[in-house]
Amino acid sequence: RDFCLSRGLGDVYKRQEQVEEVLAQGYQNMRLTVPTLIYWGELRGASIYAYSGKSKQELQNFQLNSSSGECKWGGFYSILNVANSIIKYAPEVKRQDETYHEAVMNSNMAEAYFMRAWTYFTLVRNFKEVPLILEPYMTDEYAVDIPKSSEETIIAQIKLDIENALSTGAAKEMYDDEDWTGMSKGRVTVWALYALMADVCLWSEDYDGCVSCLLYTSDAADE
Repeated sequence: RDFCLSRGLGDVYKRQEQVEEVLAQGYQNMRLTVPTLIYWGELRGASIYAYSGKSKQELQNFQLNSSSGECKWGGFYSILNVANSIIKYAPEVKRQDETYHEAVMNSNMAEAYFMRAWTYFTLVRNFKEVPLILEPYMTDEYAVDIPKSSEETIIAQIKLDIENALSTGAAKEMYDDEDWTGMSKGRVTVWALYALMADVCLWSEDYDGCVSCLLYTSDAADE
């Protein structure tokens, strides 16, 4: 389904609603990674214990190898493929759909930039070096044996994605829906972008950058 959705943006999808369908799939893909994130964090931190499952016990005992089931990152690259698709093709959809206003497109793209930044940050914290892929996979002819990029290169791309998401001013402070007060739950807001940037800055020892993010959010809250 991920392949069909990302391909659809370039070949079939022509309307705003179809971009948002792809975006929703990105959120669903993020939710599907939650069990993996729990294992990667809590098993290694000894907060939970694996009584069964060879690969989970290997992770718990720091005995992983490249064939271990807990080393799989395919689910995270499904998120990346959705994000890459939106970033590349949303402007083309806007040119074809007159009702797809620029502010809405930029808001959608801000969410996609966050997805890509968050996913790479998750991967770089767990694996340090991973393949950096910024184009959506459209056909089976696309190369799959992409070499790893350095941690520094990936962190630079993460920061650039967050800056791009913030640069248009379209990232929402909250999502309004008169029928549902929890509309913002689980969706990317401008505050999520600043929080992610602060975390990335701390990870890369860019403490001034982290302070800048915190000062901005503090000033905004005071207003």
